[in-house]
Amino acid sequence: MSMYNVKRSNTNLFMKGNDFMKKRIIIKMLSAVSSVIMVSAMAVSSITASAATTPNSGGEGEDAAKVLHTVSQASDLTFNINKDIVLFNEDALTIFEPNVTYTYTVAPATVADGTTITGLTEDDNDGEATVTVAVRAGVAGGVTIKGATDAAAGGTANLVFGNDTGHAKETNAEATTIDVDVAKTTDRALTVAINETAFNDATLDPKPTAGVYRYTITDITTAAELTGAGIVRNAAYNPVRYLDVYTKYDNSGNLKVYGYVLLKANGSIEYSTETGVTEVTKVTGFDKESETDNTGEYEDGNTISDQYHTYNVDIKKKVEGDLGDKNHAFPFKIELTNATNTKAAEFYFQHSSAASPTDGAFTYTAGTGSEWTYGTVDTASGTTYTLKLKDSETFTINGLPKDTMLKVTELNDTSDTYTVTATDNSGSIGLTKSNPAKGETAALSSVVDIDNTTVKDTITFTNTLKDISVTGVLFAVAPFAVIVLAGIVFFVMFMKNKKKNSSESSSVI
Repeated sequence: MSMYNVKRSNTNLFMKGNDFMKKRIIIKMLSAVSSVIMVSAMAVSSITASAATTPNSGGEGEDAAKVLHTVSQASDLTFNINKDIVLFNEDALTIFEPNVTYTYTVAPATVADGTTITGLTEDDNDGEATVTVAVRAGVAGGVTIKGATDAAAGGTANLVFGNDTGHAKETNAEATTIDVDVAKTTDRALTVAINETAFNDATLDPKPTAGVYRYTITDITTAAELTGAGIVRNAAYNPVRYLDVYTKYDNSGNLKVYGYVLLKANGSIEYSTETGVTEVTKVTGFDKESETDNTGEYEDGNTISDQYHTYNVDIKKKVEGDLGDKNHAFPFKIELTNATNTKAAEFYFQHSSAASPTDGAFTYTAGTGSEWTYGTVDTASGTTYTLKLKDSETFTINGLPKDTMLKVTELNDTSDTYTVTATDNSGSIGLTKSNPAKGETAALSSVVDIDNTTVKDTITFTNTLKDISVTGVLFAVAPFAVIVLAGIVFFVMFMKNKKKNSSESSSVI
C-alpha cells in the first residue's frame, strides 16, 4: 500500500469518528430537551389540577374585582360589612339616630347537595377554560364577627346605635323618591374575620380540602327591639347574608384563603366574563346598597332597609282682644307619651324667644310610665315656670319617633278670665276648660297624634279678652229706659186727662 493510500485511509477513519461524535452529542441534546418538555408538561398538568379546585371569579379587570375580594396578606382576612338605617323626617330636619341594638350570628351554612360554583381557572381568564366545584358548609370557627362595643370576636356580635347626643344626622324628607347614592342614613360596621388556622385543623375528620366554604351571617334582632326603638322593617327584608370563603393549597400543602364574597342567595353560582355576579346577588352588608333593586332608587314606603321615621310639632301662642296682654307669658306644660316605643329616644326642642333661645336634647322613656314632661302648671310651685309663651312665640320639638302622642296644658296666672281656644292642622281641638279663672288650667281634652307625614303639626292656643264697651252698656239699657219713660208719660197724661174730665163734670152740675 502506498503512503498516499495510508494517509487517505486514516483521513477517512478520522472523519467517520467525528461524525459519530456529532451524532452522539445531538442525541444527548435531544434527550435533554425531551426531559425538559416532559417535566414542563408534568408541571403544567400539576398546576392545572390544582387550579381545578380553586375557581376564579371570572371576568377581567373591574369585572373580576366586582365579584371576588382577593386576599394577598394576613390583614385582608379581616374586613367590615355595613349595617345602616335610613332616616326620615317630615321636614328633612336634623335628628338624633334611634337607640337600638342589632344582634348578629355567624355559623356554617346549610348547603344543599349539588350546590356548585362554576368559574374560570386561575391561569385562564379569557373565558375559554372553566371549572366547577362543590360548595361546602363552612368549617367550625372559620369565621368570627365583632361589633365595636363587643369585648371579643366570636359567633355573636352586637351593633349599637344611639345612646348619646353625639349622633345627630341629616334625614330624607317623607313621601319622596330617594336615590340610593345620596340617601341619608346612619350606619355601623360589623367586623368579620376569617380564621385560616381553622381550615388546617389536623383534628378535623374529614380534613378540609381545597374549595369553597359557605357561612351564614344572620340578623337575629328581635321584633320587640326594633319596635321599641321606633324602627320600621319592610316585610321583604332579608336577614341573612352568605359568605363564601375560597381556599387552595400553598407550597407546603396547607390550605390558604385567597378570596371571599358576600352574597344574598344560598345557591349555585356561575361566573362568566359576560355577566359575573350581578350586584343584586353580591352585597356589601345589611345596607341600602344591598337592599334596593336595579333602578338604584326607592320610595320611603317601599324601602327594604330598616327605617326610622320622625315628626315635628310647634306649640304656638296667640293673644287677641283689646284687653288681651300680648306681653304676658303664660305658663305651659308639654307631655309626650308613646305606647309603642319602649326605649329612650332623643329629640330637639327650641323656644322661639329671641331673648333666651333654648335648644337641646332630652330623653323620655316611653311605655314605662315615666314619659317626657317639660314645664309645669302647678300653682303650688310658685311663679317660676320652666316654659312660658307670649303672643306669637313658639315652642318647637323636632325628631319625635312615630306613635308619639302630645298633650298641652296652659295655666291662667292672671286675674282676668280669658276665653281659650285650641286648634291644630285639622281645626279646633277640645279643651277641658274654655274660660279658666286665675289659677285654673285649660288642657287639651285628648292627646294629639303628631304622625303627620305632609306638614309639621301646629298646636295653637289662643287667649282672647275683649273690652267692655260703654256704648254697648248704653245701648243695652236704653230700650228699657224708653219703655219706662213712655209708661210714665202715658200715666201722667192719663191722670191729667182724668182730672180735667172730673172738673168739667163738676161745672155741669
